[in-house]
Amino acid sequence: MNILEKLKNYLARDGVDVVCGRPQTVGGTTLALSMGDGDDAENMLGDVGCISYQTLDVAVYADDYLQGYDLLLSVKQAITAAEKTTVKISFKRYCASSYDEKLGKHVLTSQYKIYE
Repeated sequence: MNILEKLKNYLARDGVDVVCGRPQTVGGTTLALSMGDGDDAENMLGDVGCISYQTLDVAVYADDYLQGYDLLLSVKQAITAAEKTTVKISFKRYCASSYDEKLGKHVLTSQYKIYE
């Protein structure tokens, strides 16, 4: 079972749909999980190569901005609690929020660093 499946099962909540990837349609509040690439580490002392790492991107699609923000905070707390036993992951940053015109939802995103 990969990390997306583990987290999808772990983050399942009443009234919130959890999907992998970008949702095509959204009924209510939806939590979207996807994998991404982290920022390249800076070259130090003349190193030739850069180190990159995988990230987990968590996006909340919500009608109400504050409701989406509260869900994003609760997801951070749940992942922080799970990182000690279930997955090797840590919070990295909150990304800029946006509004998806097609879906008519606020999109709030956070990013987590995955340790292999």
